[in-house]
Amino acid sequence: MASVLIRPALPIDETRYLGVAWEMWLKGDWIHLTNNYVPYHHKPPLLFWLMNIAWSIFGVSRWAAALVPVLSSIAVVFLTQKLSKKLFPDNKEITQRAQLLLLGSVPFLIYGSLIMFDMLTTVFVLGALLFLIEYIENRKISAAAGYGLCLGFGVLTKGPVIYIYALLPALLGVYWIKKQPKQLRQPSLIIGCAIAVVVSALPVLVWLAPLASADPQFLYWLIWKQSAGRVVGDFNAAHGRPLYFYVPILLLFFSPWILFPSFWRGIRKCKNEIRENNALRFLLIWIGGAFIVFSLISGKQPHYLVPLLPGLIILTASLMKDISQAVLKRTVYAMLALFIISHAVASKVYLPLYDWRPVAEYVAQYPEKDIAFVRSYHGEVGFYGRLQKPVTDTTLEDLPQWFKDHPDGLAIIRYKHPDLVKDYETLMSVEYRKKHRYAGVFKRKT
Repeated sequence: MASVLIRPALPIDETRYLGVAWEMWLKGDWIHLTNNYVPYHHKPPLLFWLMNIAWSIFGVSRWAAALVPVLSSIAVVFLTQKLSKKLFPDNKEITQRAQLLLLGSVPFLIYGSLIMFDMLTTVFVLGALLFLIEYIENRKISAAAGYGLCLGFGVLTKGPVIYIYALLPALLGVYWIKKQPKQLRQPSLIIGCAIAVVVSALPVLVWLAPLASADPQFLYWLIWKQSAGRVVGDFNAAHGRPLYFYVPILLLFFSPWILFPSFWRGIRKCKNEIRENNALRFLLIWIGGAFIVFSLISGKQPHYLVPLLPGLIILTASLMKDISQAVLKRTVYAMLALFIISHAVASKVYLPLYDWRPVAEYVAQYPEKDIAFVRSYHGEVGFYGRLQKPVTDTTLEDLPQWFKDHPDGLAIIRYKHPDLVKDYETLMSVEYRKKHRYAGVFKRKT
């Protein structure tokens, strides 16, 4: 409630994704994604489909769109509980601890309500792993099919990256299934993975089949440029980061529990249990394998580790055996209170500097006018302004020519020094990001 009602849509990710969903709503086209009314091949459509479903029920609003990550977060809590029960069936305390640790976790509080893909992806990662463990235990074809469907919906959410999160533990099963039951030898595991991969294509084909027949070029950009490009790209690729980038991020993902002495005592004791404990080996293979792969990939962002958070939390719950439930509950209450209070304070001090609603509401009064954005437009005004035509992304140097071509147009300019906009007439202006930095609407001087 605090994050959804207090916080505006944050640039650049939330404003962009809301803009894509708005254009889907406006056009009624659920197949061809667009951003600023040009093809958008960066992400698959499931998040935008769910946002449009929420809007069809509650009306078009940011809070209705935010229901998707919020409900996904609730599902993550439930599925984390289910996975911890599967891994530690004889230890109810670990399951209870895992729920509390997740609710008080810093990354869960941060990403749990952001309009992004990560929490929804986490839902399908957890679902896939639960089906994988069921297949390993019972070798049911239905479990392999369920595993595949979760993988497929994960691809529809964020692309083939789901296979790193949820297929890698199956491919490395020989390292964490210490004593394979007779009915699940290595060939059976390979067959189950093959069935899952084939089934995973079915949900994706629902979108790709009509898309491929209408726009094959879109598929090239989606599959090769976006997915493969981020794997083999260099530092000029999107989100290029050094090899060690995730090391400090991983420590942050254990917050605040990494501050407890119980956490470190558990690590020392854990070393002796790994060889005999299948659950611990599963968690280490799942988290460690994905961590290594993501570290080797050129494109890196902190939120790429979010789908691993339930595994980190369950591992932490197994480490912190000597801490009482009462202490954990008090810590969770303190973290929730801190989160709410910080949002209340930020709503007066910090968040208004990132709120594009005043600018968007101003330009929305002139739907007939052409609009330019200086510079690097990421949907900042598309959703809030309910714009029905594209915004021209331009530079300050090219703006005079744009005004010659669009003499009645409006320009949205982010600027630091008033001298940069002295040649234009200011219609409105607000502080943006920092004190004495501004974003405003301008027109040509007459």
